[in-house]
Amino acid sequence: MSDSIRTSESTSAMQTIRNQMVNRMLVYLAYIVPVALAISLLRIIQHGWNPLFIVHISLGMAAILFAVFREKISFILRGIFLSGFFLLLAVFGLASFGLLSGSNYMLLFFAVMTGLNFGIRAGMFAAMFSALYTLGVGIAVHSGWMDFNFDIAEYANSWTVWSVMVIMHLIVTPLVIAVLGNFQTHFQESVQRLRKSDTQMRTLIETLPDMVWLKDPQGVYLSCNKKFEDFFGATESEIVGKTDYDFVEKELADAFRKNDRIAQESGTQSVNEEEVVFASDGHKELLETIKTPIFNDAGEALGVLAVARDITRRRVIESRLRQSQKLEAVGTMVGGIAHDFNNILQSTFLYGEVVESMLPHDPLLRQNFQHLLDDAIRARNLVDQILTFSRKSELQMQAQPIHAIILDSLKFMRASYPANIEIHQTIDLNCGNVRCDKTQVQQIILNLCNNAKQAMGSKGGKLTVSLQKVEPTEGHDSATGGVLELSVRDTGSGIDPEILDKIFDPFFTTKPVGEGSGLGLSVIHGVVQTMEGEILVKSDVGVGTSIEILLPVAEALDEDIILPGSDLPHKMFANTSLLIVDDEDAIRISSKNALLNRGFHAETASDGDVALLKFQRDPEQYDFIVTDLRMPAMSGIELTIQIRKTGSLVPIVLTTGNLDIDLKKEYEMVGVSAFLHKPWSADELIDCLESIRTRAI
Repeated sequence: MSDSIRTSESTSAMQTIRNQMVNRMLVYLAYIVPVALAISLLRIIQHGWNPLFIVHISLGMAAILFAVFREKISFILRGIFLSGFFLLLAVFGLASFGLLSGSNYMLLFFAVMTGLNFGIRAGMFAAMFSALYTLGVGIAVHSGWMDFNFDIAEYANSWTVWSVMVIMHLIVTPLVIAVLGNFQTHFQESVQRLRKSDTQMRTLIETLPDMVWLKDPQGVYLSCNKKFEDFFGATESEIVGKTDYDFVEKELADAFRKNDRIAQESGTQSVNEEEVVFASDGHKELLETIKTPIFNDAGEALGVLAVARDITRRRVIESRLRQSQKLEAVGTMVGGIAHDFNNILQSTFLYGEVVESMLPHDPLLRQNFQHLLDDAIRARNLVDQILTFSRKSELQMQAQPIHAIILDSLKFMRASYPANIEIHQTIDLNCGNVRCDKTQVQQIILNLCNNAKQAMGSKGGKLTVSLQKVEPTEGHDSATGGVLELSVRDTGSGIDPEILDKIFDPFFTTKPVGEGSGLGLSVIHGVVQTMEGEILVKSDVGVGTSIEILLPVAEALDEDIILPGSDLPHKMFANTSLLIVDDEDAIRISSKNALLNRGFHAETASDGDVALLKFQRDPEQYDFIVTDLRMPAMSGIELTIQIRKTGSLVPIVLTTGNLDIDLKKEYEMVGVSAFLHKPWSADELIDCLESIRTRAI
């Protein structure tokens, strides 16, 4: 607020006080005038007629009229009348009765009233006029130019008394006016400070994103801010003086009043949550309301001050955080289980290869044995899904055009969908690139579309897959390249709201026993998080479901990555010597047998200490070392560090079923040459060794 406005407000406050003072003075005069008129009438009876009595009667009647019609007469006219009233009484009184009339005190009132109503300067002129008029009458009396019709005691008419009256008007009256003027100045400054403080406080409250309001002990609104006006859909002037029952349903109003009473009766703050609908636009908010009872110095209740904050977004974030923590906890658990399970599968794979090479040429026997190997592969894929869910599997993350992956996936799955399901695709071919793993993106599309197909069932429906660039949302503000929205929508049965917050839980499924692992959406959730994205679900029962995935756009394409051994021919490693290090007996034995069948010379060690002793006896005897990551006593990483300390450059392959991708760079820095994911086959190991040799050439 500007200084001019604040000054205007303080002046207005002073004007209000002056107005009240003038009105009271008029009322007092109206009470005094009848007495004064009675005294004047008595003097007429005693001393005969005197023209001065006409002035008394006229002024008295005017005072009564001004008092009766004071609200209809302007302040200036009322002020002029009061000053003139005292001035006329003083002038005629002093001229007619001298100092005995008390007219000097009327002159004092005249000067003071003039100063209060019209300013200090006007008051000083009035005081000067009073002094000069008193002096002039005094000179006229003592010079014989003026005489009174009654006897006056000599001491009451002496020059000393007249001089004192003149001095009073010259000193006392200005002093009184100055004091009152100073009071006015300080009052205006105080009012200005209060107004400024009030304005600042009001501005602060109005700009708060929270609702703020004040009620009296009976629940009547005393004040509120703009946010609260939006809640009721009314202005503050329309709200003040009313209760909750005037704006909301009785049930909600009863709840509001109950919370008010709890705060008042306890004498302390009360906190509660309320879901409300704003009358201004109909949107809903979950409010955290803090109600504080207000008391005066005597301990009497003045009302309740309340502040309500929208915590809708906070609750959503808390829910996501709990979901993320739950997934992280389960991911840690299943990651450990996957490690043990991979050890079992590892020996199954290698023993299977050895046994397969020893089988006779019996087609039926080999077909049945292949089923066992296929089941082992399915088990490995399931473990890979678990590790992806726990975000501990290594993904081939590349900046690549995701629209091409999506189009390929849709083309692949179209043939398997019934004719009563319409598939619509809206794919932006110029939306940019995303850092992702191609296989995992394909898995996301297939899983989401299969879920949609099952939700639509035999009646069919419409499946819509879209990809487009959208504006960054909260949480993706740092995505300089923008954000892509991948959306999969269906017209199926929808998801029950009671289970909507559980669909990303691992092993949660609504499918019959045996028809689903419950890992589909939880794996998608893990992959999306790895891609630094966000997944959102909207569903209406009987209408359908929409799943939206938001992904940050990558700035440029990565160079093509050739997977180890993907295009390299297998070669016989005759006389190539390997040291296999693993704490599992079955893995050591099966690995050695499988490698011997491929022409390797293989030795094994049960832990890192044994392997280090064998290596130290003859560091040149091994062409490769293949070691497990987690082993008792000395781990695979510790073994690598000890070997590198000897200066040896022998290639070391680290095998594990649960490699934390965040630690891969660290392991490479200490000397690991390559990584092999458990369970691995002999062919995959050979591919890895070929890749190492190729890089060394």
